[in-house]
Amino acid sequence: MTKVYCGKAKYIEGKYGPYFEISISPSDIDKITEYPTETGWTNLRMVPMRNLDARGNTHCIYYIARASINGTFDFSPKPSVQQFPDGLEDAIPF
Repeated sequence: MTKVYCGKAKYIEGKYGPYFEISISPSDIDKITEYPTETGWTNLRMVPMRNLDARGNTHCIYYIARASINGTFDFSPKPSVQQFPDGLEDAIPF
């Protein structure tokens, strides 16, 4: 699995309570859309940074790209319907 970093975030104590301000650049959006899952979704993770950066960011954002095989990412589709021994099909969409 490969971590793909795609944004930064700041924890801010606002007037009406704490919140995160998330910053994502156009190149970050390109990274996110380059390696989607079979469903087209990407799950982002926001984790605390060990050290603040020069802009005061407190968190970084990344996602886990699929395993790299021979230097390229494997996007072979998973079977859409699982067959069970009794011939019933799995009706769950994931």
